[in-house]
Amino acid sequence: MKKSILKGFSLIELMVAMAVTTFIILLIVPVTVLAIDGWQKTESQINSTRIARIVFDSLVEDLEQAVIQSGSDAEWLRCEEITLNEDLGNNANRSPSVTQLTFFSTANDAYANLAAEAPNPGGDVCVIRYEMLFEDPFVNNNTTLDNNTYILQRTRINPDNTFTDVIGNSDLNAAYDTERGDRFSSVVAEGIYSLAYNFNIEYTRKKNDDDDDDEVVVAYQIVTVSQSARGRGNDASSRTTVSSVPVLRYTGIGIGSNPAAAVTAPEVGSWQAGVIKSIDVVMTIIDRQGLEPLKNTGADLTSNQSHFSEYTKTFKRTIFLPSP
Repeated sequence: MKKSILKGFSLIELMVAMAVTTFIILLIVPVTVLAIDGWQKTESQINSTRIARIVFDSLVEDLEQAVIQSGSDAEWLRCEEITLNEDLGNNANRSPSVTQLTFFSTANDAYANLAAEAPNPGGDVCVIRYEMLFEDPFVNNNTTLDNNTYILQRTRINPDNTFTDVIGNSDLNAAYDTERGDRFSSVVAEGIYSLAYNFNIEYTRKKNDDDDDDEVVVAYQIVTVSQSARGRGNDASSRTTVSSVPVLRYTGIGIGSNPAAAVTAPEVGSWQAGVIKSIDVVMTIIDRQGLEPLKNTGADLTSNQSHFSEYTKTFKRTIFLPSP
């Protein structure tokens, strides 16, 4: 009786199989990495678009119900740049545009935080502030940077406190800062790297500098709030000019650009005597993937344009204001 002999793979066959397997893996891995990278970028873009939509929807809802009345020096809207106290390991990573916007609005959530049994005191005008912060969106006063990120916070003061302490003041910021009533803050969104407001102002001026010519034309001024406060020249339209101011203060008698001095009645024919028709909101969003390397290594985001463009996305929206 013959014995059956079981033959296995030879060493050469094993080596060939391993080589083929290795070759297949080498082909698959780059494709998989590219697919994962593409998926992450797509997810990041979708997330950034979602964040932008949330911010714009909140701003539109409040600004389209803004309250602006003419006839007095009361300040109804104020916009100015602030400095964030962030530390990402490199001062170059400080946000290039951090703007604080304070105004009055007939907000839909005027009394949203009142107890269910509390009576509605009446009135619906709130003072609202949108401001950027660099902190943990879930833990207040977090001393570590682990979860800190750029956030946009919305703070609202109830109508009764607004009426008694804030409304009618010629310095909106001072009245807001000294008001000690109930404040309700919420994080609108996180990942807001920069936020800027460009104000589109309509006014009338003489068509010609000739004193004998009384013909007037409608002109437009685009004003952006910037600490540098330097002029930016004119655009293609001869009736539109562009400039920068350190602060924009919208009152019942005109528009001021001095953060300290009271707003006085402006000269007729100047843009300070005009009306803000709309606001262009320009926002840059940075995702978590872009923020983490900055925290860990202190890398300079602004000097690395490829990193900046890969992990940030800029959005713009025009919001129209009601007429005074």
